[in-house]
Amino acid sequence: MMAQCRYDLYHLIIFLLMVATTECENCDILDSIDTVLNSVVTVTCPLTPWPEVTEVIWEVLQGEKAERIGSVTNCSSSCTTEANNNRAQQHLCKVRAVQDLQKGTGSLIISPVEITDAVWYRCTVQNRSRSYCSQVKIGVKDEPQLQTSIQECKSLDPVEVVQNSTLMLQCPVPRSHLGAQQLIWGTVEVDVTVPITRCPSHCTSSGAHKPLCERAKTMENGSLTISHVESTDSQWFWCALAVNSTLCYKFKLTAKGLFNLHLPKYDIYMSFML
Repeated sequence: MMAQCRYDLYHLIIFLLMVATTECENCDILDSIDTVLNSVVTVTCPLTPWPEVTEVIWEVLQGEKAERIGSVTNCSSSCTTEANNNRAQQHLCKVRAVQDLQKGTGSLIISPVEITDAVWYRCTVQNRSRSYCSQVKIGVKDEPQLQTSIQECKSLDPVEVVQNSTLMLQCPVPRSHLGAQQLIWGTVEVDVTVPITRCPSHCTSSGAHKPLCERAKTMENGSLTISHVESTDSQWFWCALAVNSTLCYKFKLTAKGLFNLHLPKYDIYMSFML
């Protein structure tokens, strides 16, 4: 009788392992995600109708290896010369896994994106009795660059905005020139043009506030939206065509907080006139 129990238990374990392996191998394949080098990308794990989701697991797939992505709470100590040479530690510090167990889903945030991040990722949603997984491939493209000197860009009127508001900007590129071309936006740092999609490394970011790259979004019509404007957004901005960026414009943005106590938060829309 005892031998029979051991025999049945052995086969039960083997069966459960086979089921778990089959579930992981039969993951749904999601549409690939294209992102820009040095930007931020958010990958969302699909919802499931299951109750009592207990965990959302993210993994990086490299060949036949699957490395689980955990949460790193203290990355400041990794900003040393020794740690900067440790690419594994750097990768963990720029990847954040955010999960919402009530909704049964989670998101993976990578900032800033590197060429080595162009791999497959797998998310697994689990409850007490079963699991569901999906896989997605991230593609990384070169970041857009201004093809001319910032001094040659046409200067526009300065823009003033209240901190914590939402700013919407429209580049004054003639519609006849725009066509199907994409508009690109950026800032100026000591006469060096920086694409607005570029995110700071975890060693240079403050951590207390979201960087501009995570708060700025280029809309389908080419306009730029900056949410929760901060004092650090007070700088020079530029916009240009992605293909023919010799046609470019620049303006100075100033974020003021003098009237925050007297005026409610509101949205500002700016459309420059040629």
